Amino acid sequence: MLLKALLVIAAIFALGLGARFLGAFRSAPWMAPALVGAVTFLIFSRFGIFGMAPAIGAAGVTWWLMQGKRAPPITDEAAARALLGVREGATIDEIRAAHRAAIRHAHPDKGGGTDKAAALNAARDLLLKKARASASTR
Repeated sequence: MLLKALLVIAAIFALGLGARFLGAFRSAPWMAPALVGAVTFLIFSRFGIFGMAPAIGAAGVTWWLMQGKRAPPITDEAAARALLGVREGATIDEIRAAHRAAIRHAHPDKGGGTDKAAALNAARDLLLKKARASASTR
């Protein structure tokens, strides 16, 4: 009985993580752990309140497994310019236009990844900060 339950939980993990990594829950990363927790609770619901423990554990482990290494924030101006594809000394409007063009394909709602979108946003913020600082000193 225990082996059967463990196999079922492993299958649920595979379902939740597989759907997450295939991009089914790209815009809602909380959905895979919720799915795993709900299905696990349905399986163990005959144990009453004690059925919640494996469900919460399964959801927590799924969330933990989903957390990959995050890209470090962009702090280098040259890397930010290369990511957005703008020249040195680009104006605020050029930076915004380059960001809009890049984020159009990298946005999580358009099939891109959250890490790529976050990197593009960080690059935009860094370059806009530098551009505003240089514009105010002129």
